[in-house]
Amino acid sequence: MISKPTNETPEELDELASEYVLGTLSAELRTQVRQRLRDEPELRAAVDAWERRLLGLTDLAEPHPPSPYLWQRIERSVNKVTRPPSLIAAQSLSWWNLLPLWRGLAGAGLAATLLLGALMLTQTTVKPTYLVVLVGPQDKAPGWVIQA
Repeated sequence: MISKPTNETPEELDELASEYVLGTLSAELRTQVRQRLRDEPELRAAVDAWERRLLGLTDLAEPHPPSPYLWQRIERSVNKVTRPPSLIAAQSLSWWNLLPLWRGLAGAGLAATLLLGALMLTQTTVKPTYLVVLVGPQDKAPGWVIQA
């Protein structure tokens, strides 16, 4: 049980109630306030006052029905929550979501890279190269340079 802070002023209690009603509290603080509401009539009265104060604002806003696409997303989310975990796992097992497949491919790529790198390091034998310079008899400038 969360106990009421001993030095909480009425202004702080009202501020806490307003933040609770507006939904701006962190999840941890919201849980604490929800627990305190059961045992603290002052806090409950402050929350009720804020709810009454803000309830009138809902009449000023025109209702907007959600789009059909949004309803489909909501239904999928609700169905995903209400389905057994075995069905959820079976439906999300496409090849793109298979982590062992991607780990295996990454491991195979690493092994191939290491093998090719080792082969390149061990197979580096220097073969003789030949360079031929063809020069015409009348000038000393090279005409052709051939490397083999």
